[in-house]
Amino acid sequence: MEISGLAIDRSSVCKLDKPAPDIFCRTTSKEVIGFELVELLDRTFANHMSRQRDGEKLLACLHENLSSQKKARFDALYYDADLQFGFQDDATMESLKQRLPLAFDDLFAKPEHFQGEIPTFDDKKLAKALKFVIVNRGVVGPLFNVENYMRIGDPTLDTLTSKFKKTYQVDYSIELLAYIDRNLMFRDNVWKPGVEQLLQRSRGFGQFRKVWIVDVHKKVVHFEVMAT
Repeated sequence: MEISGLAIDRSSVCKLDKPAPDIFCRTTSKEVIGFELVELLDRTFANHMSRQRDGEKLLACLHENLSSQKKARFDALYYDADLQFGFQDDATMESLKQRLPLAFDDLFAKPEHFQGEIPTFDDKKLAKALKFVIVNRGVVGPLFNVENYMRIGDPTLDTLTSKFKKTYQVDYSIELLAYIDRNLMFRDNVWKPGVEQLLQRSRGFGQFRKVWIVDVHKKVVHFEVMAT
């Protein structure tokens, strides 16, 4: 609310259940406003980021759960190594849990001070889950990283269009607050022209009297427009 500059009575703010908008509040002048919240998030990108985080946690867990003898041997081999894992695109977390332990066997088989890429794996089950492992030296290791080269799509238009079609059972004014959190924010010249065209050709914004686009990390209002 601080980002918006609106004079909101904090004591009036409460969360509502559907089919009402997410937030109910009053201004200090006693005007009632509802806010529907929606994150501008590329779901494919979010899923890849989640798999990256979960994969790194899994690798660290597998390393910690090696037998004391194997762990000591692994740490001696890769004490200065950053190990980057490239997962197959269709590999699920369940399949990774089952197959990634086999990757440690391949790493144990490498000579001392090995550096470079392991592009293929003898075990076919492992190859179905793992594209490669790259070993880089020169850090305090072992470190486990997961590749995540993923292009981010702009979800703004689809997200706004979907929200404009919703129906809310309220008798007060509501506004749409679209926020950027986990997604990176594109430059204005990438997303803004499309949004402006959408708002121009739309017959209003559904039930919303106003649309906000806000970056919650930078605490910046990128866009705000009233329905005409």
